[in-house]
Amino acid sequence: FFFLVSNSSTKSPLARTGKRQKKKAAEIAKSMVEAREMQSSIGISRRTYTTVAVRGSLLFFQIDQLAKINPMYQYSLGAYMAIFVKALLRAPRPEEEDDLHARCELLTESITKTMFAFCSRGLFEQHKLIFSALLCFAILQKENEIDRKQLNYLLRGTKKFGVERPDGVATWLPEANWAAMQALKEVEGTNPPFSQLEKDIEESNRWQKWCEMEHPEDKDEGRLPTDWKNLKDFQRLLILRALRPDRLTVGLTQFVADSIGKFFVEDKAVSLKVSFEDSGPSIPVFFILSPGVDPVQFVVALGKELGFTEEADKFFNVSLGQGQEPRAFKSLEHTFHQGGWAMLNNI
Repeated sequence: FFFLVSNSSTKSPLARTGKRQKKKAAEIAKSMVEAREMQSSIGISRRTYTTVAVRGSLLFFQIDQLAKINPMYQYSLGAYMAIFVKALLRAPRPEEEDDLHARCELLTESITKTMFAFCSRGLFEQHKLIFSALLCFAILQKENEIDRKQLNYLLRGTKKFGVERPDGVATWLPEANWAAMQALKEVEGTNPPFSQLEKDIEESNRWQKWCEMEHPEDKDEGRLPTDWKNLKDFQRLLILRALRPDRLTVGLTQFVADSIGKFFVEDKAVSLKVSFEDSGPSIPVFFILSPGVDPVQFVVALGKELGFTEEADKFFNVSLGQGQEPRAFKSLEHTFHQGGWAMLNNI
């Protein structure tokens, strides 16, 4: 009797359901373990790629600050994201595919150089070094490489008047430079401290020789006197700012090149093809011209290279003026439906 009950119960629907539930519970438990492992792996990867995200954020806000220099320098978030995504896709792969650290370094380098090149193409020549320097300072500040108060002195070039120059100094150091040095004495965080700079200038004729050098910004030719040669490269800029401000531009260029790379200070022509590759159907190319500059010949040459010519009915050059609006709209309509380039002059 007990044997029969036991035998029948194992074959009952209730027993079979219980077995299925146990099996399902085991599968769920296994899936939860795998999910936790996957979540942990994703978390590690996300934290690894945080450096790339931080650099992307830093770049956007530095670019956004350019409008303070000139209202023309305004970039939308949409334009930024379009180039940012292209920079990610163009980044080279590391030799070892599973090396996330190397991958992040390559991604960071790609977005930094791509976004810098994209923005600097639209800057006036006198503003390019300003952008390079601000980007360099922002990166170094994020890495805690430079002090905020020291940076403020470099950017503002403050002066403190009212302290009389000694006779031995007045013969070779201008009053404005002396006032700048007085303000520099209040900047802390260096070794030796800037508070000792005035006394050292008064007592040592080496400072006169340094100030009279042709290239005091050069780290080899223009080595600072005594223990001041132990200052960091950025702190050397502060002394240059105070005592030889005429050489600050050259010194700043060298500092940026040494800190983040020569790419950011090189003066080289940019091919129109590069700008074209960053454009698209919804991202036009704008030419803001100076007197005597005509980009049409460069556009025509690039069009011939890529197959966009007037003969192929894929290039339309319209000079806007009285009665030209219908022709311009017709060109835009044609290129929208059939593909091609429409170049509108004098917008």
